[in-house]
Amino acid sequence: MASSLTEIAGFLEKGSFVFDLKEEDNSIITLSPMNNYIDQGGDYILPIVILLQEDGRFIRISAPNCYAYKNAETGPELFQIILVLSFHCKMLQFECDRMEETLSAVVEFPLEDSPLTEKQLLRCINSMSQMVDRFDPWIRLVLSNGRSLSGREIKLRDQTEQVPSVMSFLKAIKGEGFGLEKEQESDEEWI
Repeated sequence: MASSLTEIAGFLEKGSFVFDLKEEDNSIITLSPMNNYIDQGGDYILPIVILLQEDGRFIRISAPNCYAYKNAETGPELFQIILVLSFHCKMLQFECDRMEETLSAVVEFPLEDSPLTEKQLLRCINSMSQMVDRFDPWIRLVLSNGRSLSGREIKLRDQTEQVPSVMSFLKAIKGEGFGLEKEQESDEEWI
């Protein structure tokens, strides 16, 4: 069943979101506060675009151009991290625009046989925001030097922390761990 921008705007109002409805683009732009992620303007905020397509029968929720990668050397390490995230995280995808050299975080799905609910919409927005924020330090580290994640220092808002190994990164994706019998000897065995 099709959804409408008016319906989505109502859900956002109930959730106390500030938003801008763009009827000419069939989209809504909102912002999500962040703890680690910093946008291109230097603010701890994630811009989110909600777009209805196919006469309201398909929804796309995205954080467009949330990362820029200008250095071709970062490509393999960056795409390795993005691939791991895409494999282990529910809903979240990353899309690469090779012309603009940017990555966008995306959640999208059809609304064929039931209308969009407030709970669905808020889960999508909140999950995407939390995952981008949670894994931002790893993504930024790879973007900054194109090297392995093990043993590097990063800045998390007001503190400097040691970046965990790729194994720790993978465990962070699933929370407390994977239920693995034992840890591997090296990170390379997992990637």
